[in-house]
Amino acid sequence: MQAPGKRHSSDMLAPGPLCGTLLIFLALLEQGVGTASSPVVEGDDIYVTEGATVTFPCTMNYRQQKPITNYLGGWSWTASQGAGPLQKIIQFLHSSMPQRLHADFQSRIRISSLKHHGDFSLSLSNVRAQDAGSFICDFTHPGYKAEATKRLHVIRVISNSPNPALEGDNITLSCLTALGQVKWRGPSVSDWTEKNLPLLGIKVEDRGSWVCSVEFKKGFLEARYALDIVGFSSPSDQVIYIESQKTAILPCVLNQFPSTRPVQGGWHLHDKELLSMNVSGSSWGWNKPQDHRLKLLEGLFAPTSLSVLFKVSEPSDGGKYSCHLTVRKRTISRTVTVSVIEVKLNEPGTVMENSNISLSCLVSDNSHLTEIRWYHRNSNRSLGTAGSRKRTSDTIKLTAVSKREAGTWVCEIYHGIVVKGRATYKLTVTDAPHRLFTTGTMIITIGTSSAAVAAILIATLIGVFLAKRARRRRRAVRRLRHPLCREHSHQLSTQPLYNGNDYIQTDRPLPPPPVRYCPHNQPRRGRPSQTTSSR
Repeated sequence: MQAPGKRHSSDMLAPGPLCGTLLIFLALLEQGVGTASSPVVEGDDIYVTEGATVTFPCTMNYRQQKPITNYLGGWSWTASQGAGPLQKIIQFLHSSMPQRLHADFQSRIRISSLKHHGDFSLSLSNVRAQDAGSFICDFTHPGYKAEATKRLHVIRVISNSPNPALEGDNITLSCLTALGQVKWRGPSVSDWTEKNLPLLGIKVEDRGSWVCSVEFKKGFLEARYALDIVGFSSPSDQVIYIESQKTAILPCVLNQFPSTRPVQGGWHLHDKELLSMNVSGSSWGWNKPQDHRLKLLEGLFAPTSLSVLFKVSEPSDGGKYSCHLTVRKRTISRTVTVSVIEVKLNEPGTVMENSNISLSCLVSDNSHLTEIRWYHRNSNRSLGTAGSRKRTSDTIKLTAVSKREAGTWVCEIYHGIVVKGRATYKLTVTDAPHRLFTTGTMIITIGTSSAAVAAILIATLIGVFLAKRARRRRRAVRRLRHPLCREHSHQLSTQPLYNGNDYIQTDRPLPPPPVRYCPHNQPRRGRPSQTTSSR
């Protein structure tokens, strides 16, 4: 990437007059403008970024046409500030085939192809941070000598916390450079000019490339650091409203699942663990839930999703549920507040016409509530609005209820203009009873419902049966109390059935002597008389 406000010299080689192009190119060279990938040379100091390719010049003043065939020498290296011993990295001993002596540089160094003409420059590719130090050139040929010492400075960015960092961490990015004016830019910073860049309470949005731009007298360099952050892509401290006896998703989504191990995670309610994850190798899964209210998302599992299903059984199931992830003994979490909504009638039971009722919308957690609205699903107009800031319930009153109010009533929870949740109640209205008559303090009413008609019919039948039974009992009592009836009954009980001196056993017994007639044996009026025997 090029520095802001500056262009690469090759960008100026557009089609046009050759003279103008050359003049512009020479002017840029005089100003020392470079790109982020080009080394910056200031005397014997060479500044470069990690991953770049750098060339250390070393030539002898050899102007003959005859190629050099026998030369001695090589390149040596010592660590920065002379902290280590001088080490040979490549050497020539009367041969054009070099001996590569240092394992760290063996595959990354190359001598110029013009060495037979006195150019022994060394190219080093894929520069590393540990390559910083002094590179010493020493070649000899009879009558000629090539010597050079170049100091390599590697500009890079380091962090005090290894990747990946966790959201909420406090980290510091440091731009390692000995000289130059530093300027930072990144996802959330664009004008920091100190070498150390503190990032406090990092967020997922801070993930990305952080660039330290170092400006020298003859150019500039850009060192980059890819900051990797593991965190939650779902909003923090969410509040969800769930109707009683309903199921909803408790959201918890990561921006990426960490590749480092060990990793732990799960769901908690206060200090009680409800669900835990099982991480093995590069994959993970859920253990069996310890709470029956939590269900796994079957068929919707994603590597970065920690979301689960939650079923509300009663208002007491509301509360603060936390989703947590632990990496390298550092824990991040998200809190999901479950608020249970329930609609209740002030007097449970049958609602009759012309009665006065009220419906209450009960919310278990109303700290984030702004407004509750009521509407009747059988109509298109809103029938009630109640402000509800910091209130535990909101009630709508219905007076002289008619069958027009029957149906589904909906209580909606609003946060601003967004509907956060709703609960419903199905209202049933029956006909009012009809009054037949009143006598003093007693009012007899007969309902028109089928249940009332059946009850009245059964009561009537029972009354008729009891009345007949009482009538028979009264007649029996009167018969026993009348003297003629008692005498008649006594004669019937003492009259012998036969006399052995008067007739034989096969003859029919003689009738008893006549007695005065019992009036209670007379048939009831209005019915034909029936002939009864004397016995």
